[in-house]
Amino acid sequence: MNHYWDRLIRCCLLRRFQLAAMVIAVLALMSNGAELRAAALSLNGNGFTDSDQIRLKDIWSNLPDHLANHTVQPAPPVGQRVLFDQNRLVSLASQYRLDWQSRGRTDRLVIERSSLLVSVPIMLRPMSRGAVIAASDIGFIKMAAERIPRQTVTDTKLIVGKTAIRDLAAAQPIRSAELGSPTLVMRNSPVTVALQNGKMSVMMMGTALDDGSEGQLVRVLNTSSKKIIQGTVRGLGLVVVASYSNQAFN
Repeated sequence: MNHYWDRLIRCCLLRRFQLAAMVIAVLALMSNGAELRAAALSLNGNGFTDSDQIRLKDIWSNLPDHLANHTVQPAPPVGQRVLFDQNRLVSLASQYRLDWQSRGRTDRLVIERSSLLVSVPIMLRPMSRGAVIAASDIGFIKMAAERIPRQTVTDTKLIVGKTAIRDLAAAQPIRSAELGSPTLVMRNSPVTVALQNGKMSVMMMGTALDDGSEGQLVRVLNTSSKKIIQGTVRGLGLVVVASYSNQAFN
């Protein structure tokens, strides 16, 4: 009988030790998770607000939801700025018990009050000259309407499918002068020529003598007759001659 009770007591003690180990492991995981969340807290760069209040989310990123919209102070008048220097940032972090450590006097933030903030398209990564821009290449930043440079393109429909005329930097507004239509016909490349005259259409092969984008006029060499005709680019490797004479064949 004593042997039975000994085994029962040892079994209970073992289970208690196992339970305690599990509790310690869970607490360690929770602690690590808190540290990861704290590490994700970061100071924003200089920015704008169109609100009459400055909130914690205007200063730091990845804040807990219950703190993000907390008002810090009234925003300055439209067109004016407010500076949060290192001392103010450290004070706010302490006041709201934020797990954020200052790196030094370089920690500072300027927020400007704008009458209107606009989402402006930017390149998510540098784009080389001649690259065709896809929708996945585009991101957005908020800018004060009065600070947007002239000729900045704000409609992504005017960007997607266009070609970078020059190298484009990441995170910068895109100007219309930096974009062009993609080259659909390349010089010295074979092209299909559609000869149209009323309801009649004849297809032939030729060699492009010019580079051309959609809607541009290019010269094409008839590879059979060696005569040069002129047509309009209407697609990739396609040139349309709206009205032709028999000389185009000869």
